[in-house]
Amino acid sequence: MAKLTEEEFAKFYENFYQDVFRVAFSYLRKKEDAENVVQETFLRLFRKPPRESEKTKSWLLKVAINLSLDMLRKRKKERQALQSLENPKGETFSSSREDLLDIVSRLPENYKKPIVLF
Repeated sequence: MAKLTEEEFAKFYENFYQDVFRVAFSYLRKKEDAENVVQETFLRLFRKPPRESEKTKSWLLKVAINLSLDMLRKRKKERQALQSLENPKGETFSSSREDLLDIVSRLPENYKKPIVLF
């Protein structure tokens, strides 16, 4: 399929939004994350639609599933990184504010930035 017109895109969005959201939410269990996956899914549709328009729904659902799984893997890695942080003596940190700030300051930049911004 060639580039989508705005009308075609709006039609796909209207017809398949609920299905894509439902699939993403079933994996992620968070409304905000599911909405992010829906947004990214339709952005990919707009940028590079599937070759055959008859397969658009299955293509959208597959993209949503893959994005959801990517997000789950990323969450797991972040959780593991936070759990594995220890101080130099090998003891885990207490939950005081200073200790938490110290832990966050030692995170890699891609993990630190979202925590600081949050």
